[in-house]
Amino acid sequence: MYLMKSLVWNYRTIPLSLIAAIGAMIALLTLSPSLAQGQANGGPATKAECREELTAGRAVLCTANSFAVQTTLPDGGYHINWSEWASRHGNVERYTVTRLRFLYRDNFVLEADGTAVNSWNYTIPDVNSCFPWRMEDRWAWSCTGITNVREDPSGVSTSVEMLDNNLTSTYWTGSLAAPGRKRDVAVRALRIPGSQTEAHADNPESPASRLTQQQVDDGTQDLLSTEVEMHLYLITAHFDDNTTRYGRGLITGAPFADRE
Repeated sequence: MYLMKSLVWNYRTIPLSLIAAIGAMIALLTLSPSLAQGQANGGPATKAECREELTAGRAVLCTANSFAVQTTLPDGGYHINWSEWASRHGNVERYTVTRLRFLYRDNFVLEADGTAVNSWNYTIPDVNSCFPWRMEDRWAWSCTGITNVREDPSGVSTSVEMLDNNLTSTYWTGSLAAPGRKRDVAVRALRIPGSQTEAHADNPESPASRLTQQQVDDGTQDLLSTEVEMHLYLITAHFDDNTTRYGRGLITGAPFADRE
């Protein structure tokens, strides 16, 4: 597999280390790093309460981590509730809520014949998508991934959003724009030249090497993929001793029926 600059995961089994890494990226992009009492409103406060909602048909997905319980509703709305965590930390003055909305794409195939391809082998078709990476006795290409797309379902570009820098409650409520997976999404992608495992004429020769336009033109292919909307939250607790601690929440539209 090729080394990728962007973080990639399968929405069914999302490694916590990758969520933490993207959360760290959001923290770096936040302009400034919102009194908290434990509260039970704003959705279920425990996973058991969320499962009750799930059994009653009032929720379609329950997830939890050490910080919060995330409850996704049948209409695409959701709650992130960290009141249980807050009840154990009485010296929080405020919270900051930051969000990144993006599309996650997977199940890539060649548009021409439906042959499955590995997204790790592809990058954005641009000469600036890759840079040389040292691999023991040779250089290989490290490239931007094609799975995480900073767009909403309508195609509008997104960026890290500061939603509240002075939150005093212990929950956040939001909504997905278009719950469900969309299939057969057209993707133009460049098959990464060369080889990471052995010497190859198309590998970079030095740290100064760059892709050529001819390589981009020759290696770009038409793919199809499926995509799903995701909202990643970084919630920063500001304590009265001027320290901070981060919590994270990930909302995915995957549990819903396919959309057009």
